[in-house]
This record gives sequence, C-alpha cells and structure tokens, in this order.
Amino acid sequence: MSLKIFKMVFPIVLGATGGYLYYFYVGCSTMAAQLRVIHTQAQHTVW
Repeated sequence: MSLKIFKMVFPIVLGATGGYLYYFYVGCSTMAAQLRVIHTQAQHTVW
C-alpha cells in the first residue's frame, strides 16, 4: 500500500472505529441506566 493512500484511508478508518466505539459506549451506558431505573421501580413495586 502506498503512503498516499494510507494517509487518506487511515483517518477514515480511525474516525469510523472511534465513532463506533463511542456509540457502543453510549448505548451501553443508556441501557444500563434504563435497567437500573426498571430495577428500582420493580423494587418499589415489590416492597
């Protein structure tokens, strides 16, 4: 692979990977928060 192509492709790959990881992290955080809320509501309902 030539250096010119590498310099063009690398930022795109890096950006895509970073974006994917960011969305994955946000998705997991959101899901964990929702589960915590559901769990808390369930406890209040039970007790």
